[in-house]
Formats: sequence, C-alpha cells, structure tokens
Amino acid sequence: MGAATFAYRYFSFTGFINDHFVHLAAAQQIVLGALPVRDFIERGLPLTELVSAAGQLVLGEGLRSEAVVIAAWFAVAAACTTLAVYAVSRSLFLAFALAAASVLIYPVSYGYPKLLPYAAAIAVAAAYASRPRPSRAALLGAVAGIGFLFRHDHGLLILGVVPIFMLAMHGISLAAIRRTAIATVVAVIVASPFLIWVQTYDGLAGYFTEGIRFSAREAERSAWTDLPTLSLDHDKPLLRRLPPGPVIQVPVYAPDEGLRLRPNSVAILFYLSWVLPIASLVVLVLRWRSLPDTVRAPVAMTVVLHLAMNMTLLRDPFDMRVRDLIIPIGTLVGFFLGLVWNARSNLAVRVMSRVGVCAMAVAFIVICGAIGDVSRRLEAIDRDYTGDGLLRRVAELNRNYGPPYERTGMEIESSHYAPLVHYVTRCTPPEARILSLTFAPEVLFYTRRGFAGGQVALTQGYYTTDRDAALLLERMGREDVPLVLMDSESEHDIEAGYPTIMSLVRSRYREVLRTNVGPGKDFILLAQTNRRAVRRDGGRPCFTH
Repeated sequence: MGAATFAYRYFSFTGFINDHFVHLAAAQQIVLGALPVRDFIERGLPLTELVSAAGQLVLGEGLRSEAVVIAAWFAVAAACTTLAVYAVSRSLFLAFALAAASVLIYPVSYGYPKLLPYAAAIAVAAAYASRPRPSRAALLGAVAGIGFLFRHDHGLLILGVVPIFMLAMHGISLAAIRRTAIATVVAVIVASPFLIWVQTYDGLAGYFTEGIRFSAREAERSAWTDLPTLSLDHDKPLLRRLPPGPVIQVPVYAPDEGLRLRPNSVAILFYLSWVLPIASLVVLVLRWRSLPDTVRAPVAMTVVLHLAMNMTLLRDPFDMRVRDLIIPIGTLVGFFLGLVWNARSNLAVRVMSRVGVCAMAVAFIVICGAIGDVSRRLEAIDRDYTGDGLLRRVAELNRNYGPPYERTGMEIESSHYAPLVHYVTRCTPPEARILSLTFAPEVLFYTRRGFAGGQVALTQGYYTTDRDAALLLERMGREDVPLVLMDSESEHDIEAGYPTIMSLVRSRYREVLRTNVGPGKDFILLAQTNRRAVRRDGGRPCFTH
C-alpha cells in the first residue's frame, strides 16, 4: 500500500498551490541559514518545516524534491491507515480498500500532517490493545509528541484522547492512570527540545499566546454559512454509456454531469463525518461487552478524536477540509463494515452480507475518488500504465521540474509570475531578503530569496501588535532588504493595519514593477530608493551584476 501510494502521489504531481509554500518558504529559510523562533516567526509547524528543509538539502533544492518528500509521508500514512482499519474491522480486504480510499481522496499536498499522526496513533493504540505493555503506551506518547512537532494542535488532540483510550482498556484503575502518565511523559520528552528552544529565544508564554491569537484569527475567517447539499442537475444527463472494451461487451455506464458526483460526494462525506462518530458511540454502548478490547478501545478513542477533529478542522472550503478527516472517517467505516463482515450466520447470509460490504466499500472508494478527482490524476500520470508509460511520465517530470526550472516548473514562462521572478533573480544578490506584505510565499521559493523581518507573509489581521512590528523592524535592520512585495487588492488594508511598517516602506521604497495576477489584483514590487543601482534592467534598478 505504501509503495502504491508513493507512486500515485509522485507520478500525479503537477505543482503545489500557494498555501503549500508557507512551510516550504520557511524550509528554504532554514536552508539559507536561519532557524525558526530565533530568526523568524514559527507558525506551529516546526517538524513539517524541518522535514522539507532536510529534503531540500539531501535530494537537492526544488519542487521535485519536495514532491518526493510529500509522497513518502503520504505513503507512510497509508500504511498506518491499513493497520488501523485492519485492527477495527478484522478484515484485510477492508483494510486495503479503505486505505486506498484515503489515498484516492487526495488530501492537499501540505495536509499529510493531518493524516499521518492520527493514522499512526490509532494503529499504535490497536497494537497496545492487543498487548497492553508500558513500552506501547510510551510509543503512543511518542506519536503524540511527534504529532505536536508536525503541527501543535494535532499532538494535543492525540494526547487528549489517550486517557479515553486507557479508560476503555483498563476502566477506572491505577493501570489506566499509570499508562496515561507514561504516554504523557514520553510526549513531553519528545517535544521538550523544541519547547526548550522556544523558551530560550521567545518564551513559552509569548509563543503560545501568539499561536492562540493566530488560531482565533483563522477561526474568524472560517464560515459555516453554506453547508453542502445533495442535488441533481436535471438539465444534463445523469449517466453516460462507456464504449465497449476488448473484454467487457455488455453496456457499462458511468456518472455524467447531471449526477454532480463530486459536490454530492463532498456533501455525503461531510454529513457522514457527523453521523459516524455518534452512531459508533451508540454501537459501543450497546455492544461494549461483546466487542473485544482490541476493537472497542481503539474505536472509543477514534470516536472522541473524530468529534474533536470535526470541531477544530472542519470548515470552508468543505471540498478540501473534509479530506483532512479521512483517517477517522475511514476507521469508523471500517468498524461498521467489519461488524457485518465478521457477523456469525449461515453460509448464504454470510455470502450475501459480504457482497453487500464489498459494494459499500466500493461505493466509499468511488465517493473518495470523486472528491480527489481521480480521473484527472490518472490523466496527469499517463493513459498508458505500462512500464513505457511510467517511464514517459518520469521523463516528463524531469523535463518540467529539472534545471533550469527546478524551483518554478516549466510553466513559469507562460505565467504572470515570469516578469517578477526573472527581475528578482537577475537583480538582487542571493543573500537578499524580500519583505512580503502580501500572501505570496511561492514568490520567495521561486526566486530563492528569504523573507525579511521573520515574516513569510504579513497579511491583514495577523501579528498586528506593537511588539510584532518592533520585532519585524529590528530583524529587518540586520538584513539586506532591497525589495518589498505588496498587492493592489490588500494595499490599503496593510496601510491601515501596519502603520509603523508602512511608514518605513513609503519613506524608503518606490514602485518598480507591477504585474497582474488576477481580476482586480496586481503584484506590486518596490525597491529601495537610497541604494545605488549597479546597473539597469529594462529601466529598473539592479543591485547585482
């Protein structure tokens, strides 16, 4: 499963959306010699940034190396999902089928920290349930600690459900308290090097206060106004007939536009994400004594984890966010289907039950594949899935993301980024920094320029205190910052929200380049006015030969 997942993710790679570049730009900052917290604002993703930085150092700088790293972590997550689903379903078929669904739903590239820690935690919990040893409780704590380092809230959620799991295993007893304590201590030990680092260079109180403020701002921007709905488009056909193949000659039909398969699949999974944990809780209460420990304790843990993830992760846009919940959703689907799969009955009923389970598993895979746009992913790979077809895909990836396009991809030449990226790379020294007053972390990576002031992107409503402004300006004073990047859409909001910073920018920088990046939105590049240009580039100042 892991190998198939790696191949699917890597061969279907066609680039990253700009959100991915938030941690990738921070990883680049590390490669350039800076360290999180000490030299730049760390947004709660230290291990995510360090893993990507390691990939850039070991595999070579560029998008292709990051694609390998991402594919590898999704592969590990799929392997852990297989183990987790097998533990609660007691069926190899369901384990592989539902793990495949978690791959085909195609979570966003930067979303592997939302899958891997949870899949690993459920798998380790199942291992503990089969043999409840202190070492396995310690391993569960280590998973929580590592999850915290990948993204703080994930580790805290996992550690928060450990007492529930131990209660389900041992009841109200000293054993439950001891094993919870072991997991907690190990989690703290795993996270302690980072916590000591934070205390040394920022202070834990200030760091976590800023993190809470950041999360609150993110929550304010989230909306639940338009819940997904099920509907059909009666003006378009619901099904289309596929052409006969070399083997199957009977009529075969596939969903057409009228069925609205993708939006309806999003709606189904959204509501399933609420129904599943509640229904699972009811089944646990009714069948607690009849279920083995190896099933009921991991399921109890997953139920609480699922509800907590719904409350913290599920928000607009639902077609992206619902994918983040695929681990608990898939695990609980496996639990329910496993109950039917393993039910004791006569042969005829058992055969019919398992056929029904297979049909439901296939339907779940179709739903996940529709959300993940599997047909487009397969087209990106190659219609010829033989060895020759895959070799062509490898050659295509090497061509598109090899030198000189390793940082941008070949498509840069036809994109709105081209004039901006070419000017920055030609006219600033490699050690130069860019003050980014807009959300454009991809520009930093495309140009291989670090961000100034310790901020990968300064956007309205975030880091607005006088302390934040003073820290940014103090860091800028130690850096070479020939350029400032803004956008026309948010320019006035930035002016109002960050008056101290904008006062410095207006007094020392002037516009040198403007390029359209969308309807009503331009990127605006400003250059230092008190810095002598070495040469001119299309009438613009160049600060390097």
